[in-house]
Amino acid sequence: MTAFAVVLVAAGGVGGAVQAALMGRWGERVGTLEAFAFASLLTALIGTALLLAGGGGLGGYAAAARQPIWLWTAGVMSALIVDKLPFHWERLLGIALLAAGAALSLKR
Repeated sequence: MTAFAVVLVAAGGVGGAVQAALMGRWGERVGTLEAFAFASLLTALIGTALLLAGGGGLGGYAAAARQPIWLWTAGVMSALIVDKLPFHWERLLGIALLAAGAALSLKR
């Protein structure tokens, strides 16, 4: 299981770096906020399709909305990281946070 976790963490790191590069380029072409908004809409549509394909229902959205507000910070953090990708220091901060989270998850 540890080797599988390492592979997942590595794939997540590569995916994060690729996403940063693509979002930066997309932001240059159409504008940072426009690229972020479209990517967020696309993510929501894909997430909903996966939820329904996996046998879940839309009631999960209502259940998530009823959770404590502090849990919503996960979405806020995603928005802050993605919105700022065209800037160099924030990319590095995002990668550092991903690496720190991966390291903490492996220490369990």
